[in-house]
Amino acid sequence: MKKYIIAAVTLAAFTGLSIAQTAPAPAQNPTEAPKMEAPKAEKKAVAKKPEAKKMETVSGSISAIDTTANTITVKDAKGMDKVLTVEAAKIATLKVGDNVKIKATKDNKAEMIKVIKKHEAKKPEAKK
Repeated sequence: MKKYIIAAVTLAAFTGLSIAQTAPAPAQNPTEAPKMEAPKAEKKAVAKKPEAKKMETVSGSISAIDTTANTITVKDAKGMDKVLTVEAAKIATLKVGDNVKIKATKDNKAEMIKVIKKHEAKKPEAKK
């Protein structure tokens, strides 16, 4: 008889635990079908990085200046001529024969112009 009582108590304990673990089903109207929503596709604004300007450096002496077209021609050390577009305000400060170092875009627009001045050699003082 003790075996039956122990079996009944054990059965009641496990039944109570199993019922307590299950979540109650949400109340639904039996005439309505459950609604399934498709996941919404979120549009993320992709920030485009500004494209870096590809620059090239041109060094040489100015061989020609065209103020009407706002261009200068630079002859490099190899003797190659390069025609560059320059702002009108910058052209006014340049003259033919100036040695320059220019950073220009790939479409030959001068962004930075640096005039390289030749340093005069110091005359040595005469010894007495």
